Amino acid sequence: MSIQELSPIDARTRITAWECPVTGNAWEGLKDFYVLPENLTGLKVLDICAGESDLTAVLVTEGADAIALDYSYDNPAFLRQRRIQTYIQNLEREGASGNVASLVADLESKASSQRFKQSMIEYPQRYIQGSALALPFADNTFDKSLSFFGIVGVFEDDMRMFRIAMEEAIRVTKLGGQIQVRRGELHQDFWQ
Repeated sequence: MSIQELSPIDARTRITAWECPVTGNAWEGLKDFYVLPENLTGLKVLDICAGESDLTAVLVTEGADAIALDYSYDNPAFLRQRRIQTYIQNLEREGASGNVASLVADLESKASSQRFKQSMIEYPQRYIQGSALALPFADNTFDKSLSFFGIVGVFEDDMRMFRIAMEEAIRVTKLGGQIQVRRGELHQDFWQ
């Protein structure tokens, strides 16, 4: 289907997915942002706009019933290319330099990258291609819906899309559940 054949919101979603940074936020950093119980056994968790984060991989090993959702999961090569591009841009913004091959090798050697790749191979059913604007899950499915630099970082410039993404997160989260949305900075609060 060409971009011209899509509805305006679907076209904007696809363009946003092509343009937005793809992160691979490691569990070691994310655990400081999210409020999760000590015992994760049976906890149903959705990671929205997950990119190459190892959050789902770690939560599954801890007993959670975790699902990652990203628009680019149907094209792992594109996802990887965008992740590398984002990684190098972030390093350059921080003043780091070096040859691209060594920067890519550094990314590939990270434990979080290895966990993500291995988990996608072992549990492909846990990595769902889809849009935050039309979550492919039933109402009241998840105990927690999480998004680190996904809903806010991607859709914050378009309040209509942001509202739709938040409404979708609310729809799939169980009554009494929790939605934790972060832009990425430590000082940003999450919504409950």
